[in-house]
Amino acid sequence: MRKSPVKVAEKVRRSDLDYSSTGLPVWQLQRVRAIGEATARKFTTTLSSLCEETVETIVVEAAHLPYGALLAQLGTPTFFCLLRAEAMRERLMLDIQPAILEVMLDRMLGGVGVAEKHLARRTLTEIEAALAARLARRLAKQLEQTWQKLIAGTLTIEQITDEPRLLRALPADEAMAAIVFQTTLCNQVGEMRFALPCRMLQQPPDSLSGSDAPCTAKPVAEAVVELPLLPPVTMLVIPPASQPVAGLQSASIIA
Repeated sequence: MRKSPVKVAEKVRRSDLDYSSTGLPVWQLQRVRAIGEATARKFTTTLSSLCEETVETIVVEAAHLPYGALLAQLGTPTFFCLLRAEAMRERLMLDIQPAILEVMLDRMLGGVGVAEKHLARRTLTEIEAALAARLARRLAKQLEQTWQKLIAGTLTIEQITDEPRLLRALPADEAMAAIVFQTTLCNQVGEMRFALPCRMLQQPPDSLSGSDAPCTAKPVAEAVVELPLLPPVTMLVIPPASQPVAGLQSASIIA
């Protein structure tokens, strides 16, 4: 017996509200990935311009996981940017694998785009650090534009560090929506990660492209809304555009 098209459509709409294996409603995870793909296109344009070379950035994963598990996926050292959405008083994160970052910096310095074999065991030079900070600001600007309906304001870089586990920026059980980007430059492949607290997704449906589905995410654990004070860590203090490169202090992965 042939099923009624109306009943089939209703079944599809109900399935969209089911929780995926990652803990987010299927429709919500799809929206996050869709915005991530728009971000990837902006990253491609920005990085291609900065590196003066064709760059390809695609989304390879969109997932929901605790902040502690997210940090465990990052290498050590890494290039970790703690971002702040001023209007929402929320902290987000952007991480770039050192291997692909080195290729980007080599191109920005006029090189052919070769990563050093033992990059993970050395710090960046002052010039590299200045370029890395510039690159991070440009990427943060693209994130601000594509995620504007959620961020509702400016997105700034609060800190940059090579040891994000020392920041304690968010509770380890904070539910995060994370997007993994794969970036290819000069035949070198590396990953970048962007993540934001799932509670930022729990806004009116208009915030995620006008979906009619209710915005409810299954939490990994009860999140602490109040932002903790950050302990002192090795980090880069990003100078204003007018400050010369010589003013940077050498430290950790950011020299």
